[in-house]
Amino acid sequence: MANLKKVFQLIEKNRKEMIELQKELTKIPAMAPQNGGDGEWEKSQVLMKWLDKCGIPNVERINAIDERVSSGR
Repeated sequence: MANLKKVFQLIEKNRKEMIELQKELTKIPAMAPQNGGDGEWEKSQVLMKWLDKCGIPNVERINAIDERVSSGR
């Protein structure tokens, strides 16, 4: 529970930045190809840049290969 409390404190401390991140992520369409979209690659790139900017190390990304989208992932 102590770790969860720390997470909530971090979120509250960075409330403005979290809202801005959510706005940026919401702007980017991320629908599956079967629904007429191009997947989530662009959205994941924005999130990865944000995490890097925040100094969050060792983010593990697992790509799902998908030939139906322009990124191939």
